[in-house]
Amino acid sequence: MIKTRLLHSFEKDSITEHIWDRPEMTDDQIEIKTIYCGICRSDIGAFKRWEEMPFNGEIGHFGHEGLGEVAKVGKNVSGAKVGDFVATWSDPAYADYYYARENEFVIIPEPDPKYILQPVASAVNIAEKTLSHFESVSENRILLLGSGFMSFVVAQILRSRNFPFVVCGSSHGKIWKERFGIELYDFSLIRENSFDAVIDLTSKAENFSKIIEVCKVEGLICYASTPYTPVTTNFFETCWKCHTWIFPSPRNSDFNEMMKLTKNLIEIGDLDTTWMWSKSYDRENMDEVKQGFIDGAERKGDYIRGYIKF
Repeated sequence: MIKTRLLHSFEKDSITEHIWDRPEMTDDQIEIKTIYCGICRSDIGAFKRWEEMPFNGEIGHFGHEGLGEVAKVGKNVSGAKVGDFVATWSDPAYADYYYARENEFVIIPEPDPKYILQPVASAVNIAEKTLSHFESVSENRILLLGSGFMSFVVAQILRSRNFPFVVCGSSHGKIWKERFGIELYDFSLIRENSFDAVIDLTSKAENFSKIIEVCKVEGLICYASTPYTPVTTNFFETCWKCHTWIFPSPRNSDFNEMMKLTKNLIEIGDLDTTWMWSKSYDRENMDEVKQGFIDGAERKGDYIRGYIKF
């Protein structure tokens, strides 16, 4: 075992520095020295105990939006060398050092927060899985439920493919108007509309049942978030309308390909994430670290997404 500092939440509203007995690296892994780690909504859920997370009180699956420098390379890994910078989707990336397998990292050109790829790739994955169902863009109209970080990414993908879309949400209205030139809608204002596809990027359980009210017969419903309260819906009605349901996940077998695609989109300028990483927090200041999780839970003002700098 190797002792490593790790940020973890063992109790509600608490982040502590824990000394983790890290196992030895295997031949199929690389060791990563952490530089940045994004503060994911699921990490905040564990911090706030919004739901009974399976890893509460345990090490692992806490901090998975990693970016760091390769410190060691297992003999069976061919895709990296010591000194490379990588974006990862393995955990626990809130440790000073952690491991990733070959299909859990992407080489990046520089250690810049814009290359914290995992959360951005999650949104790209949602967009790609949705758009793969459509051959034509001319008449396919899409509704985005949610107006935060993930919607900003999905909207950029939709716009680059010329898909018409409407955004329903209550946050960041000024940003949507300034950067995208669109006004946000309230759900009650779109009840008379019907959409070819609805992408739910919220964590509101009530939206799960409302989606079927605005989705066309034989429309596509992309459910892309995890609500923190029980979900119920009338599946008889969705079957009667012949809706197709998809559930894109960061654990899809091709997710690493989505990470690579995301890196490429950023590099060629089709996807701009620089302005979306709105707040950084110093790893060595535990008050700052805790504030990062509080800010992520409250999402007040111009906060979009936060990350911890190691």
